[in-house]
Amino acid sequence: MRSAISIHLRAICAVAICVVLAAACTPRNAIVSPERTPLFGEVVDSIVVEPITETPDLATGLNADDIKLFQQELSSQFARRPSLRVFAEPPSALENTLIITGQLIEFEVQDLPGEDFFLRAIHMGIQLSLRTANQEQASRTLRRRMSYQKIYLPGEGVPVVNFDLKKAAEEIAELLSEVMFPTELEGALPLADGRDPDTGKDMAHPLLLKGIEHALDDEFVRAAESWRLVLFDPTQKPFRRIKIKLWAEKPFRLSRRSFGLLREQGVEEETLNLLEPLKTKSPMTLVDFREELRELLGGISKIESTIMTAANHEEDRIRLNLAAAHRNLAALYWLESRYDLAVYHLARAWANYPQQEYVAKWNKIQQARGILTEDFPPEEGIALYLRIPPPRTVRLRPGIAENSLFVPAVFEQERSQAVPSSESAAPPSRPEQSGVLRPVVLPPPPGSPRGSESSPLTPEAPERADAGRGGAS
Repeated sequence: MRSAISIHLRAICAVAICVVLAAACTPRNAIVSPERTPLFGEVVDSIVVEPITETPDLATGLNADDIKLFQQELSSQFARRPSLRVFAEPPSALENTLIITGQLIEFEVQDLPGEDFFLRAIHMGIQLSLRTANQEQASRTLRRRMSYQKIYLPGEGVPVVNFDLKKAAEEIAELLSEVMFPTELEGALPLADGRDPDTGKDMAHPLLLKGIEHALDDEFVRAAESWRLVLFDPTQKPFRRIKIKLWAEKPFRLSRRSFGLLREQGVEEETLNLLEPLKTKSPMTLVDFREELRELLGGISKIESTIMTAANHEEDRIRLNLAAAHRNLAALYWLESRYDLAVYHLARAWANYPQQEYVAKWNKIQQARGILTEDFPPEEGIALYLRIPPPRTVRLRPGIAENSLFVPAVFEQERSQAVPSSESAAPPSRPEQSGVLRPVVLPPPPGSPRGSESSPLTPEAPERADAGRGGAS
């Protein structure tokens, strides 16, 4: 009897050990949205947003109604929170009231006409001073910046600036309200781990994996630092995977990226279908790869050299890591509601190593922002956005490998002039006959120098303090 019990206990222990080991060996590649607490906790249940003003040295060209729009959008965002009440002025009977005073610290509109599309970019920054009703001085200061970019295609009327200004004001109001009184986000955000999507082979840069470890421990700032380093130098390999060879040998393989390149170069779909079996094969030597290639194509083909140039396995590894780093940075920025940065990184992830999940997430965010319609092909939209200047809020200088993929945008002009007031706006019209898409109303020359003409902005101390809670700074 004792022997039977002993065997039973041993079996239970063995199963338990196997379960623990299996759990330990299971790769975790998704971050769960952390519980985000309001800045003022339960101290606040009522909000008063005072009129927003401009900083004295900022000449925006906005009229009073335009500036009031920011106050209205902030109040609207707070009103959507079920636990908050919004008042026009501080109520005398309630103590748990937050008084918000705002200033527009940066504002500029870029209207950039191109031959095949028109770009409008609205760059803005707002600083909020927060104090409770029983305090005379502000206890908290928040500063956030954002770039709202909208593309108009031939045949579309380019509206007056005020049309896009409302969307931009709504987005920065959501960003600020999420910092102060966050809402529930979707549970798990998958992180890309540098694994080949077809063969499952691990080709991750060591810093990519280190960033994932930091992100899983909710150390988002350190995670972002690791992934930015991957973008700067994606060529590094883990020492444990380096195999010493007596001769240099360049491996060849057809990957998803290879098939995308071949489509861009005009290779017919029928030929690509013949090459599909190579997608799941391991990297091969030159001789072996050519043998497999000729067997599938029925002999030597005139497009063999084209296929060989797209079958660079080392370039695949580099681009896979670049895509993964961009994808993971996009996840962190999405946690912060920084949609301008999230879509930027998703677009670059797709350009480096096309995967459908990048397009789907990018399209979902852009539709939620009101930038794309449901019937517009997302692949075409993401391709357009790869041709425009990056948001000014991007604090990133990629290395040589990353920059080699992207040519400067179709237009690199000086910053636009001040925004025209709503009274001077004309109704939308069709593009001019010159073949260049132009705005309906070009802004008049400003009467004074523009403010906030700095290059991509660095975060202030209050922003850095908040970054560790919900995303990368």
